[in-house]
Amino acid sequence: MMNLSRRFISIIACLAVQTAYLLYYFYKYGWYDPIILAGYPFVTLIAFWIGRQWDKAVYYAERDVLTGLYNRRSVPDRYRKAQRLASETGQMLLVAVIDCNQFKAINDRFGHRKGDEVLAEIARALLRGIPKRGTAARWGGDEFVVIDLCANREQAETVIDRLQSDIRSRSAAADVPFSVSVGWTLSRDAAADWEQLLSSADAELYTRKSKTST
Repeated sequence: MMNLSRRFISIIACLAVQTAYLLYYFYKYGWYDPIILAGYPFVTLIAFWIGRQWDKAVYYAERDVLTGLYNRRSVPDRYRKAQRLASETGQMLLVAVIDCNQFKAINDRFGHRKGDEVLAEIARALLRGIPKRGTAARWGGDEFVVIDLCANREQAETVIDRLQSDIRSRSAAADVPFSVSVGWTLSRDAAADWEQLLSSADAELYTRKSKTST
């Protein structure tokens, strides 16, 4: 969902400038032109449009167009925010990597359009299953990452199991069946290095994928 705060900032700023001009005009000449007052609705509309373009620019700078998830470029900043929250709450950092199994075969057999639909379905499951404090991002191609906070390992397992269950349900209802593999890791250290946690989750992912392929 697109943040609307910049629209309000733009409106407030433009109305403040308009009001400052009105007060200056009145202070200098002892009266004001009614046209200035009549211009308030027009200024508000212009400010709203400017703010809307600003909101869109920021949204698409950090979002993946196909899935609506955060994009790879925005993940480091989201991770730093999770670190701060983990430090404040004493919770553990959860990092998960999700990979769509046999995605190339799906594209080859059903076409890239169906492949995109599969990625979108996985993204919907992530958006539904990850709380607002967390992050679901498209890392690249058919790979996704999740960042969240958990009180303990049991809670983390519940989060992952819920995601996988939702994805299985979506696959059963889809035209093209699909599945995912998930690798994840936990850290009690709020200062843990992002690349290290990602590497650990990635290693578990490929261990799981190698087991399922044999």
